[in-house]
Amino acid sequence: MNTLLPVEEAQALIKSSLKCLSPESIDLSEINSHILAEDVKADSDMPPFDRSSVDGYALGSDDTTTPFIVLGEIQPGTDPSLILKEGEAARIFTGAKIPQGATKVAMQEVCSCEKGRIIISENDPNTCIRKQGEDIKEGEIVAHAGLTLEAGECSILASVGCINPLVYRKPKIMHISTGNEIVSPNKKPATGEIRDSNSILIKQLIEQYGGTLSGKLHCKDNKGFLTNQIEKFLEGSQDILLVSGGASVGKYDFGAEVLTNLGFDVKFQKLNSRPGKPLTFAVKGTKCAFIIPGNPLAHFVSFHIFIRLAIASMQNKSHGVETVTAMMTDDFKYKENPRKTFCPATLRWSNEHNSFEATQLSWNSSGDLRGMIECNAFLVREKGQSGIEKGSSADFLLLN
Repeated sequence: MNTLLPVEEAQALIKSSLKCLSPESIDLSEINSHILAEDVKADSDMPPFDRSSVDGYALGSDDTTTPFIVLGEIQPGTDPSLILKEGEAARIFTGAKIPQGATKVAMQEVCSCEKGRIIISENDPNTCIRKQGEDIKEGEIVAHAGLTLEAGECSILASVGCINPLVYRKPKIMHISTGNEIVSPNKKPATGEIRDSNSILIKQLIEQYGGTLSGKLHCKDNKGFLTNQIEKFLEGSQDILLVSGGASVGKYDFGAEVLTNLGFDVKFQKLNSRPGKPLTFAVKGTKCAFIIPGNPLAHFVSFHIFIRLAIASMQNKSHGVETVTAMMTDDFKYKENPRKTFCPATLRWSNEHNSFEATQLSWNSSGDLRGMIECNAFLVREKGQSGIEKGSSADFLLLN
């Protein structure tokens, strides 16, 4: 445990230590970026029948040089009994079923009606008919397992009658902030105190990246109280425990010790990561715990590189952090460090250069909260690497 574990090995340990949570059926109206656990097939053709794509007149022949006698009107939601013959037409509206005998629909903009007859001024080669099954055939897979269900995906499920899709349950997460110096954000800190910014940071990140915050509390530097709360976590329904602070080697940093005493298998405690070196990851049964270094930027980096991976693994989902190339808008200043370093940056798409452009964010230390403002990427610097000149390109981890 004294050596610094490489980041990639730590990520592999997280993935191999965790299993998917059991899928469950959820009402479609309650879906909120859940991960689909099974393929969904269409229960009918889409469209389910030949339908008009415009408001106009269904025609009984393609010859539009002569007038058509209008026999009636067809509205959406009805099953027309009309059978059109050559020279006959029916008023029809967008989405209505095409009557028997109709070969095309003329848009109302090119039609003029006089004494029950229509004259067509322009012959459009488009039939304006959407054919049955031209979008989706019955039995065709419309959504594959592993898909994240957002607004568009939920709409498709509704269209095929899948109102209770089988999805992976979102991990329930317990968060404990620690430290005698921590006070509520609504309180003016006394000398030696600081406001708790980690709790709101963790809450927002959990909700943004697929978890459910199901409990939170503050624990002073009291080993007995922390032990009691983690025992409650083990007895409860939560899946992941996040403890802010208590991950280092100080007198009151007893997070890993408490986990070990409660039977957790501590997978790692020291990482070749900057910030986030003293991150602890432990597993007991189907539950896992992270003891996170107390500084906010260490929280931010640790969550994106490691905790997001745990949340995703429990839902059979990929990590979601991608590597992209971006060009520097200014010199990226960096002093060489022996640890793998995640430097906060902002990436924006440039239409002018047809690529991402990167801007370095302020970062004096892992307690510098300014490094998180508009941060959507990390520039990764390995041992021996230095800064990057303006106009040069480099690979970045794109967070969202």
